[in-house]
Amino acid sequence: MSTNTAKAKKAAPAIRLIGDNAIAKESVNLARAIKGMDKRVQVYLCSEISHIEAHRNPTRLNAFFDAIAKRGVRTHAMHAFIQRFGNVRYDEEAKRYVVQAVRDKAVAAEQLALAMAADWTSFKPEGKVRQFDLEASAMRLLFEAFKNGIEMEAIEAAIAKVKGDAAKKAAEALAKAAMADDKADAPAEAEEVQG
Repeated sequence: MSTNTAKAKKAAPAIRLIGDNAIAKESVNLARAIKGMDKRVQVYLCSEISHIEAHRNPTRLNAFFDAIAKRGVRTHAMHAFIQRFGNVRYDEEAKRYVVQAVRDKAVAAEQLALAMAADWTSFKPEGKVRQFDLEASAMRLLFEAFKNGIEMEAIEAAIAKVKGDAAKKAAEALAKAAMADDKADAPAEAEEVQG
C-alpha cells in the first residue's frame, strides 16, 4: 500500500457506501434538502441584517461564520451578501464583523428590502468546474515566459530551481489539510446514510 493511500485511509472518516437504489433516492433527497437550505440561509441572513440594524450587535453573525468555516458551504457568497446589505464591515485583523455607523432608518429599510429581493446564491458565484490540465497550464506559463523574452534554457533552470520547493510545499499543504480534517472530525465516528 502506498504512503498516500495509507494517509487517505487514516484521514477519511468511516463511511458506509449505499447501493444503486439508495443512491437514486439520496440524490433526489439531497438536492431537495440543499434547495431548502438555500432558502433557510436567505431567511437567516436577512434576519441577521435586520437584527444587527436594530441591536448593533454582530456576535451571532460572527459565531455563525466561525461555525461553518471550512465546512463545504458557499461562505464567500454569504459574506458578499452580508457586506453588500448589512450595516457591518469585516475587520481583517480581528477576523470579525463589526458594526458601522448608525444608518438612517429609510436607508436601513431600503437595504433590507433589497436584501430580501436578492438571492444570496447569486453573490460570488462559484467558478466553472474544471479538470486540472497540466498541458494547458504549461502552455500558459511558457507563453508568458516567451512573450517576456525568456529563453528555454532559463525556463528549464527556473523549473529545476523551484521543483524541490514546490514538491515540499505541496506535501506540507496536503499534510496540513489532513491534520485540519482530523481535528475537525475528532472524534471520528462512522457516518451512515440511510437509504
